[in-house]
Amino acid sequence: MARFAIDAPDIATAAERAGRAAGLPFEQRESDHYGPYCLIRLPGGGSIRALKNVDPVYRAELDPPEDKFFEPDFSAEQVLIEIDTLDATQLSEWKRIVGEVFPGAIPIDRPGDE
Repeated sequence: MARFAIDAPDIATAAERAGRAAGLPFEQRESDHYGPYCLIRLPGGGSIRALKNVDPVYRAELDPPEDKFFEPDFSAEQVLIEIDTLDATQLSEWKRIVGEVFPGAIPIDRPGDE
């Protein structure tokens, strides 16, 4: 798993650019956990998600301010790209693609990620 913060006007534009670079289509979806997001299904399993950096279940009256964002060190305007695959070669290739398609992409390191 890898996560990046990127500058993109919206999640659909980010997903379209990433999908076009790899020759894969994307789907627009919605979930309680992510809110609106875009999904690219990877051949052989795994996926890429483009999502807003805003937690859709945040409650200002109950939750601490840092819980408003999935990644509180980044702004609400930034889009998050998540690469979810167990295939190390595929993960490496997608990290390269994200870096090429989004030159200012910032990798977000989390404990347990490789």
